[in-house]
Amino acid sequence: MPAKYLQGALEAVRIGQMSRRDFIKLATAAGVSAGAAFGMLRTGRVYAQETPTPAPTQTPIAISSNQTAQVRIQYWTILSGPDGDEMSALVQKFSDENPDIGVDSLQGLLDFVPKLQAAAISGTAPDVALLRNHYIGPFASKGVLSPITPDELSAAGMKAEDWDPTVWGFTTYEDAQYTVPLDIHCFAQFYNKKLLGAKGLEAPKTLDEVKAAAQATTDRANQICGYQNWIADNPNSAENFGWLWWTFQAQHGGQFLSEDGSKAAFNTPEGVAALQAMKDLEDVGNPDHLPYFNLQRSGQVATWPDGPWIITPMTDPNQAPAAPDIAVSPIFQKDPANPAVWAQSHQFSLPKQSDNSEERRAASFKFIEWMTAHSVDWAKAGQIPARNSARDEVMANTDNPVLQEVKVFIPELSYAKFWPTNVPTMLELQTRLGSHAIAAIIGQENVEDALKNAEQEVNDIIANG
Repeated sequence: MPAKYLQGALEAVRIGQMSRRDFIKLATAAGVSAGAAFGMLRTGRVYAQETPTPAPTQTPIAISSNQTAQVRIQYWTILSGPDGDEMSALVQKFSDENPDIGVDSLQGLLDFVPKLQAAAISGTAPDVALLRNHYIGPFASKGVLSPITPDELSAAGMKAEDWDPTVWGFTTYEDAQYTVPLDIHCFAQFYNKKLLGAKGLEAPKTLDEVKAAAQATTDRANQICGYQNWIADNPNSAENFGWLWWTFQAQHGGQFLSEDGSKAAFNTPEGVAALQAMKDLEDVGNPDHLPYFNLQRSGQVATWPDGPWIITPMTDPNQAPAAPDIAVSPIFQKDPANPAVWAQSHQFSLPKQSDNSEERRAASFKFIEWMTAHSVDWAKAGQIPARNSARDEVMANTDNPVLQEVKVFIPELSYAKFWPTNVPTMLELQTRLGSHAIAAIIGQENVEDALKNAEQEVNDIIANG
């Protein structure tokens, strides 16, 4: 849709001929993000760069190795883009070193969750699937995954003490183990040295310092944001935004669910304070709710939280013109004496098989053991290895630029807060929380109503799950 039509729609809103809600619907139908549409409403003008050509549909990456091998396994992941490329390269490396095992690999599978569930029901599930740790409850409760026994792990050369103990604790559902961790990812603080330096500032360490830095550096006339919340321009925003919300919630001493997982536990004074802190930072640092990635990589954002997956593009001048000015520091804290940060893990699982082939299951464990032992290569794509030996390799590295930034995240593991794995409805719950948190931050709901509405929806899902 041409910008002039959106500008005309904004004028119709101004004189009362169109509602704000209808403008949002019109703008999003034209390919504009909700955040950018709200920014247009606030400023009364259309940003030409916020009506881009839609990105091409994600294409899964499929490779099939060692065609003459007598044992073949299927491997599915949700990984797309550069992550899918890196994982495909690791699969090929495994295949080169293990010619007796053929791997049919599919990276970046579209509609991963429903397709894996359907495959399990039809008896066509892959031998190995890479999951986010909070998928364990939803999949295990539906009989999609097969339990992993201590004897199987031992036979494959894997033992619990070889992994980060916290992430190893998030591999179970109802006291049975279902996964083996590959990596850990959490948030750190990315910042622009040039923008902060111009104001005589260094990387902030506390929420108060972040807010002060945002106030000092925000320049609306030149689209300079002092701070940006992690509101993504993609259909997964509601799910992904819950990750950042959980960081603020944990720092304020809040919870997500009750101890037994039977009801929401975030609509509390601590929860209100956490979401209000996120909104306050947005109001100061990004009052027009401008989408984050392009501005960050072009040098127009002073501070923002993000994960290690963004290291590769942000340190590459070919992808980020501001790369020489971008640095990483530990995530800011409300109280440095009681730190907290959201964390998540990609984990290998073994979906249930209709034929229970012992050969393929043994080959699957060999594949998992090899991948975790070689996960320093996966770290070069911007992930923290969950296996201790691979993480030690990252810490010992002195020349790879990506690994130097990954190192910043590793000390945060001591205070990492993971999503629970024992909640069967977790996939639905976090999207409800995320959508209402976003609505509060961009001014569509007030903070108290957003938490109240999310609480009701979460409790309804749990009660009917």
